[in-house]
Amino acid sequence: MSIRKYWMKHPVQLRVAALLTLVLMPIWLPIVAVVQYRREIVEEIRYQYADTWRVLTKGRGA
Repeated sequence: MSIRKYWMKHPVQLRVAALLTLVLMPIWLPIVAVVQYRREIVEEIRYQYADTWRVLTKGRGA
């Protein structure tokens, strides 16, 4: 069955599939990634902030 015949029989399903693929997936995938790796992201931000604060207040010395 060609896509044209399928489109004539099921236009709503194809539009929903296109909406999910082209619009919602690029929005949801980064959100899912952030939720999955939130602990690592928070630890990295905390480490960078602490390092920056140390350099600003105490200088570059190790």
